[in-house]
Amino acid sequence: MDVAVIGAGIVGAACAWRLAERGLKVLVLERGQPAGGSTGKSAAGVRAQFASETNIRLAQESISEYAAMPRSGYQPGGYLMLVPERQWAAHQKGVTLQQRLGVPSELLTPQEAQRHAAFDPAGLGGCSFCSTDGFVDAHSLAFEYVRLARETDGVQLLQVSTQHRR
Repeated sequence: MDVAVIGAGIVGAACAWRLAERGLKVLVLERGQPAGGSTGKSAAGVRAQFASETNIRLAQESISEYAAMPRSGYQPGGYLMLVPERQWAAHQKGVTLQQRLGVPSELLTPQEAQRHAAFDPAGLGGCSFCSTDGFVDAHSLAFEYVRLARETDGVQLLQVSTQHRR
């Protein structure tokens, strides 16, 4: 084995698949069922509204992959961010970076944002909305990555016991 991956949630299974695609031999160690840890407890929200270029680019790649995977359950319902006055200037810079990188986020006044959801605008500096933000089906996506990993030569999934032997 070249690589050991701990856990067969979305991240572990996706990593195993991508590493095997690159010719590495991968051992995935899972103490329960795939998606049985934090993936199974996730609300499975996906968004590209971040303030760092690295996070934005990672989110764009992920969302693009989910959109191309019917079994991911990706639903682009959009995220509306309500931003307090004291954080508004920094948030605007983040949205400018998102837009420069091709994310379809938009800055809105609290009044304009009311078309997406009703809320009390008191204390807000502004809002942003991105139509490609949304959610996935965490279980289905994790199992799709497990399936893809298993179909790739070089991936072994091993369920391990957490009981100690004496």
